[in-house]
Amino acid sequence: MAYNQNMKRLALSLLGGFAVPFGYYIALGLLLLWTKNWALVSRLGYPVRWPIPILFHLFHFGSFPLRRGDRTFLILLVFICNAVLYSIPIYFLLWGFSIRRRKAVRGDLPPDPPQFV
Repeated sequence: MAYNQNMKRLALSLLGGFAVPFGYYIALGLLLLWTKNWALVSRLGYPVRWPIPILFHLFHFGSFPLRRGDRTFLILLVFICNAVLYSIPIYFLLWGFSIRRRKAVRGDLPPDPPQFV
C-alpha cells in the first residue's frame, strides 16, 4: 500500500516538474507578446534557463560549440534539470499533505479498561 502511494507521489511530482517550467515558459511568451521587452523576459527566464550558464561556466566556450547535436543535448539537459529541480519540492509538498491526511484519518484511542478494586 505504501509503495503504491510513493509511486503515485513520485509520478505526480515528475509530472508537476515538467508542468511548472512549461507553464512558466508559456507565461514568459505571453509577457513577451504583451511588453515586447526582450531584456525583461530574458532576465525573468533565469529560473528555467539556469542549467545553461552553469554548463558554460563548467566548460570553456571553445570546447562546447553549439552545433546542431549540441543544441539538442542542451535543450534536453534544460528540460531534465528543470524537471528534477521542480519535482523535488512538489514531492515533499505531496508527502506533507499525505502525512497530514494520515494523522487526520486515525481514529480515537480505545477507552481505558475498567479498574477492578
